[in-house]
Amino acid sequence: MRENNKLYSFYFIALFIAVLAFGLYVRFTKFEIWEKNRDAFFYSGEPIYSEFDSMYFARLAENIKSGSFKAGDVDSLRFFPDNRLKAQDFGLDEKYDFQLKYSVVGSLISYIFAYLSVLSGKSIAWLSYYLVPLLSISAAIPIFLYFYSAGLPISAILGSLVGITSSVYIARTNIMRLDTDLLNLTFPFLIAFLLYRYFESERKLLWISFSSIALLLYYLWYGHNNINFALILPVIILYLIRYRSLSKKDILYIAILILPQIWYIYAGPYYLYIQIATLIFGKGPEVSVYSIFKDFPNVFISISELQKYSFKTVLQSTNSVEVFSFIGLLGAFLVFILNIRSMIFLLPIFGIGLLSFFGGNRFVMYLGSFIGVGLGYFIHFLFEKVFPKLDLYTERNKQIAMSTLIGSLLFLLTLMVQDRALVLLGSSPIITSREVEIMDWIRKNTPSSSIIYTWWDTGYAFELYSKRAVLHDGGSQSTPKTYFVARSFTTEDPKEAWNITSFLSNYGLVGMASILLKEGIGGEELVRRVKDGIYSKDIKEPIYWVLTEDMLFKSGWITYFGSYNFKEKRGVSKNIYGLSCKIVSEKIFECLGNRKIDLDKGLIIDKSKTTRLKALYFIDDNSPKIIEYNKDGPSILLIQQKGNINVYMMDAGVDNTMLFKMYVLRQYDSNYFELIQDKFPTAVIYKVKGSISNKE
Repeated sequence: MRENNKLYSFYFIALFIAVLAFGLYVRFTKFEIWEKNRDAFFYSGEPIYSEFDSMYFARLAENIKSGSFKAGDVDSLRFFPDNRLKAQDFGLDEKYDFQLKYSVVGSLISYIFAYLSVLSGKSIAWLSYYLVPLLSISAAIPIFLYFYSAGLPISAILGSLVGITSSVYIARTNIMRLDTDLLNLTFPFLIAFLLYRYFESERKLLWISFSSIALLLYYLWYGHNNINFALILPVIILYLIRYRSLSKKDILYIAILILPQIWYIYAGPYYLYIQIATLIFGKGPEVSVYSIFKDFPNVFISISELQKYSFKTVLQSTNSVEVFSFIGLLGAFLVFILNIRSMIFLLPIFGIGLLSFFGGNRFVMYLGSFIGVGLGYFIHFLFEKVFPKLDLYTERNKQIAMSTLIGSLLFLLTLMVQDRALVLLGSSPIITSREVEIMDWIRKNTPSSSIIYTWWDTGYAFELYSKRAVLHDGGSQSTPKTYFVARSFTTEDPKEAWNITSFLSNYGLVGMASILLKEGIGGEELVRRVKDGIYSKDIKEPIYWVLTEDMLFKSGWITYFGSYNFKEKRGVSKNIYGLSCKIVSEKIFECLGNRKIDLDKGLIIDKSKTTRLKALYFIDDNSPKIIEYNKDGPSILLIQQKGNINVYMMDAGVDNTMLFKMYVLRQYDSNYFELIQDKFPTAVIYKVKGSISNKE
């Protein structure tokens, strides 16, 4: 028997150690990139985070260290002004409070890094730099243990290998990505393994106790009661099947598993239903509080991790050889069909992975392990199930020898395939040191009561590096406030932009709710009134419009939301496209795609048509230069930096927006704004005038 063969066991343990080593290798090799780019990737001697959510968890860790994190208190930097407003101030029920509060749930990662920082004396940033790669490969351990214990060693090896080296998982656990995804594979597989051992072992009290503790820690880590409920569901099903034979010990074990979770798990079925209804059927139930904002656009359509991948892309994201992934997927189904009794505890995780084909691409990271497991199981299936029935490899020793040999070859092949694919996967901060420097400048040169008015993507970054409150960030962008911010950047009228800024700073989301409910109007009418200044008041807090380089190239979504038509339920995207061009002469650019730009005649010429340009905008260290050709049409933007010229084509209308005029051209109306910092192209900062009562 395999389990009694020490040499056989040592061999697979050696392969597993190779999996862990390879997982570290593909991550730590990226350090070379960081060291070569220290000027851009580090600020004040510390590495910059590679994802905005990481900055949120890092800030919480800093607050825990300083003692300013108190569960239940309002987070003063998030979701201004709703972090300072109460529903009762507007005559509404407290369910309309939109304050975001500190919570232990979902913050375990911040607690861990805060205490490690205290113990080690190292900063949270430097701990993230080295510990993120180490923690991210931990998922391989429970994956290997589960399938090896189930008598599927080849599946154990390939499942752990593909699981921790799929491109999506690598991307979501890359260097300086201090995020819950670090253990979002580890915890579910660990819980499944512990529950499996509980049913298989005689030491049931030990395994069920570990299971209960792991479930509790996972909830504190991730805060998704629907996933925790799904992980417990197989246990409930198994006990329901055999409910007539339950002993007193069984009841005790169930209590040990369920009772410590009862304070949150009761809501799990409901939220599990919401997730399935939304992702698979597109019919998630409407939350009553947010139903009053149903007229406004759905911001989630702009978030990349929630976008659906094609079937082919999902497969390629787990293993770059598409046929391997397809075989692995079929093999994964076989594993569950033929081994349901031992695999039932993994069904919830497999189900989450399968959501990749219906919902957001973030679920692909849960699928990778099962692709590897399926690849390994095909070998097991052939040599130990199919071939013996054909009178081939009927002897047990030959089955083991051949399946191990072929499995080892497949392991080496998968190593090579993953290595080649992951070489192309880069690693860099989400923002550069220049941008962090601007945020630090804000911290040092603006009042602590200042508010940052910018696009939501960088909200967490400003909270961390500027220590200033923001209107919305990566965890609070799904409200009409995002629409209004987009509208203020998209409009051509500076007074309208000021009116929107005033409205948001004085009313917030709770004020919007009050107006909509009490006055019985819809979203379109509310927007009209805001634009016309009906709700405009003096702005009490110092508010700064911070226009950054990334916003210009997100103009597609900003203009889409800002131009949203409430009757047609859609907006119009106006994009900026980077072109790869070479300068043929002073006025002629030849670009990829057989496209030529003639700046003398104001034309874009390609194979199928000739397009007349509206204008050329040339930006260098001096004042912007503008050449106008026509009244409308697309425009060309040239930005010269350090002797290089970057070429961009802009859809018609982009150059009329407040975003373009105030950021690129530095054109603004001093009745409403004051330019206080010009660090183009990194950022341009304006202070919003507090009062315009005497202005037309």
